[in-house]
Amino acid sequence: MNILISAAMYTGLNVYVFKSNFVDWNQHSISLINACSGVLGILFLSNHQLACHLLGYTIWDLSYRLWHYNKLIIMSSMFHHAVYGTTTYIAITSNKFLNLAPYIAIGELSTIFLDVRWMLQNLKAGEKTKEFILINKLFVTTFFITRVCLFSRCLVLIQRVTGVWTFAMYYCACSVISMYILNLYWFYIILKKIQKYMLLNNTIRRT
Repeated sequence: MNILISAAMYTGLNVYVFKSNFVDWNQHSISLINACSGVLGILFLSNHQLACHLLGYTIWDLSYRLWHYNKLIIMSSMFHHAVYGTTTYIAITSNKFLNLAPYIAIGELSTIFLDVRWMLQNLKAGEKTKEFILINKLFVTTFFITRVCLFSRCLVLIQRVTGVWTFAMYYCACSVISMYILNLYWFYIILKKIQKYMLLNNTIRRT
């Protein structure tokens, strides 16, 4: 029930609050709301409630991306959502791996700065403004801390699950590992972009 309430809430936000025809703005605005609520949820929700809340958003976002596939389809994000959604559903229904929820939810902290960064870019705020540079630094820092360092704790926790391991449990464990690998891949892409930006700046200074 909590999953349906969460999914319905985000659908309502899309239909009644964010009514613009700018599909990408709608998606990033609701993503920002989910990221903020997910981080706050660590403090005020149980692991079960937190997992249900995040799964509700995942269902909405995956559906929204498929509905607007020509504008929002990013294969790495779709893979992440599909794996995360099925893993979270299994964790909720089996009551296993729910202790991973806070470590996954804290990763939404970096999403806050990612969405704000996207908004600044599309408002033509300028990539050399102090605000944009600050948001960039906060995004890279929080991504590394939450999705690379803290998320690695999940790899330890899945080894501590006791009882008879079913196929679903093995699926969850493999999914968590694959999500961590995807986080490492995304961080590699981030570092490559930083390197490219620094090389460009050095070239400009020399000319």
